[in-house]
This record gives sequence, structure tokens and C-alpha cells, in this order.
Amino acid sequence: MVPAWFAFALGILIDLVSGLPLGLNALLFVMVARVIQDQRKIFMGQPFFSVYFGYTLVSVGVEIMQWGIFCMVGMKWVAIEPALGAVLLGVAFFPLAFLLMNITHKILPHDMSVMK
Repeated sequence: MVPAWFAFALGILIDLVSGLPLGLNALLFVMVARVIQDQRKIFMGQPFFSVYFGYTLVSVGVEIMQWGIFCMVGMKWVAIEPALGAVLLGVAFFPLAFLLMNITHKILPHDMSVMK
């Protein structure tokens, strides 16, 4: 539900704050947003473990792409341990984030005209 322009802007902001190559996270965020938009109907209503598995696949894919880009930009092999650590942290905290978003979804009104 996040528009591509927002994913791009957030990626640029993260690149600026973290000192990463400008556009790296913007590119990855837009790609992930596109993939998730294409697969959204498949994951809606699926059990938690299916969504968890999908998140894990996307997370691993993004980190491998980011690691590969770092290697290409630096023209040398970069340690992969930080990428693996990022995947493990994301996978470890996903259940908590999923639970909080699920609770929030149940609390928020389903009719958005109430919000106006």
C-alpha cells in the first residue's frame, strides 16, 4: 500500500543518513515495493508462517543484492557477515512487528470515511 515515490524517498533519506551510496536503498525499496504489490493477493489471508517465509525470502534477496552491489562498487569482496546479521535481526523481529501490525489493523476502523 506504500506508493513507489514514498519507497524511493525513504530509500534516499536512509542513504543520506547512513552514508551509503546514494540511490542504493531507493532502488531496493522500489523493487521490493513492486514485488510485494504483485504478490499481495497471494499473501492476503495466508497463515503467519507463509507470510514469515515470504518475508524471509525477500529479506535474503535484498541483502544479497545489496552485498553484491557493495562488492561491485568497491571492486573487491566485502564481508557478508553484516548482511547475514541484518537478515537474522529482521527475521527475529518480524513476529513482533507482525503482531503489532495485526493488532493495529484490528483496532483501526475498516471504513476510512470515518477518518475524514
